[in-house]
Amino acid sequence: MLWIALSYFLLSGYYRQRRRWTELRLDAPHHLVEQMVGHQTRLAQEIPGHRHQGEDEMLERYLAPSSKP
Repeated sequence: MLWIALSYFLLSGYYRQRRRWTELRLDAPHHLVEQMVGHQTRLAQEIPGHRHQGEDEMLERYLAPSSKP
């Protein structure tokens, strides 16, 4: 019974980690498509220095869980 409980505990943590990683992985292309659709609007309305703000943070959020084995 102890072995089953330990296995469940370890596998549930792994499952949550992989689920979060999958959500981030699927969110990245969605974010890219949103930016491509609104590209002309962003060119006209955004300050040039702020156009790429947030992209690095999004990639860091994706890469951090991706680098874990």
